[in-house]
Amino acid sequence: MNRKINPKLKLNFCDFYNENFTFYIRKTYLDIAESKRIGLHWHDYFELELIVNGTGTHHFDGNSYRIGKGDLCIVTPVDFHKLEPDENTILEIYNIKFDNNTVT
Repeated sequence: MNRKINPKLKLNFCDFYNENFTFYIRKTYLDIAESKRIGLHWHDYFELELIVNGTGTHHFDGNSYRIGKGDLCIVTPVDFHKLEPDENTILEIYNIKFDNNTVT
């Protein structure tokens, strides 16, 4: 599939860590407004997203998947994705971000 890549949609690993660490862990609370602000995007790193509370939809490479508590999503540097919480819901997520050097 050909995609026009908008560089504004790319998140860079160096925005989240310093040179002493090759991974980054953060607890995130995602509501509808924040989901719209972030939008569809991709990154230059790997990401594990563990849903610990809430429900919603993960738009992932042109497909949509229902997500909820206990789901684990794996996102690679070639994936385009967007998390969208259900109306009146906040997704509580543990994000674990790591670069390619961590897994090679």
